[in-house]
Amino acid sequence: MKKVFKLNGNIVVEEIPVPTVEKDFILVKNAYSVISTGTEISSLSKTNPFKKINKNNLEKILHIMKQQGISVGFKRVINKLTDKPLSPMGYSSSGEVIEVGEDIEEFK
Repeated sequence: MKKVFKLNGNIVVEEIPVPTVEKDFILVKNAYSVISTGTEISSLSKTNPFKKINKNNLEKILHIMKQQGISVGFKRVINKLTDKPLSPMGYSSSGEVIEVGEDIEEFK
């Protein structure tokens, strides 16, 4: 299995072991994933990440914090704004369900 991630300002592709499926998780064999030049690629720049926060983004952040809690909102902001080691890339994925955890009913 391959993983695409950011590491110290670079894009890295590595082979990793297939994860173990926990009781409330789904393992999907990814066919396609979007890597956005606006989101992931721009985050590789060395500029101040907090310059990316504008009024529109701030409203989204506050909404997430109200809905999901401050710690979840904070983690999502940090993940978007910083070049954390091993920060995964890609979203809007599609693929085939390979395995489902025992607590998952909808995909059996």
